[in-house]
Amino acid sequence: MLDLSRIGARKLRLENERVDFGRLVIDAVEARRPQCEARYQDLTTECPSSPIWLTADPGRVRQIVFNLLDNAQKFTPEHGSVHARVSVREPYACVEVSDSGCGIARDKLEAIFDPFMQFDAHPSRSRGLGLGLALARRLAQLSGGTLTASSDGEGHGSCFTLLLPLEGAVPPERH
Repeated sequence: MLDLSRIGARKLRLENERVDFGRLVIDAVEARRPQCEARYQDLTTECPSSPIWLTADPGRVRQIVFNLLDNAQKFTPEHGSVHARVSVREPYACVEVSDSGCGIARDKLEAIFDPFMQFDAHPSRSRGLGLGLALARRLAQLSGGTLTASSDGEGHGSCFTLLLPLEGAVPPERH
């Protein structure tokens, strides 16, 4: 909640440095692995072997990816799957976090990024504050990137796509 307040007040500072995006994603995946294993979920990663360089705050990038993986793991049933795929989509580095979970109704795809938004897809699961995706999107935007969600609807899993500018790239203007 403090981070969202700092972002709103324009007081959150990013500590940017040259980082390997793939390495950051793998670090976040490994941090989530114990929770996935505890629920018998298959957690896989697809990442190029060569570095994908960004100028970004490594802690914040890890935080974004960790939040996406946390969300996927929470909304995926036991024995389901969570997958992180790293790629380059010029002029961006990309990670897609997909899952075989409960999915998202099309009319809720934007609302899930609102602070305190929660859905009762799994009433028995532990509930958070509904801040993880809101924070992840705002951190992505502060980093010059985007975070979007897609799903074929309830019961069909979901996919979150994070795009961050490659090192030296000038992202296209946003409207």
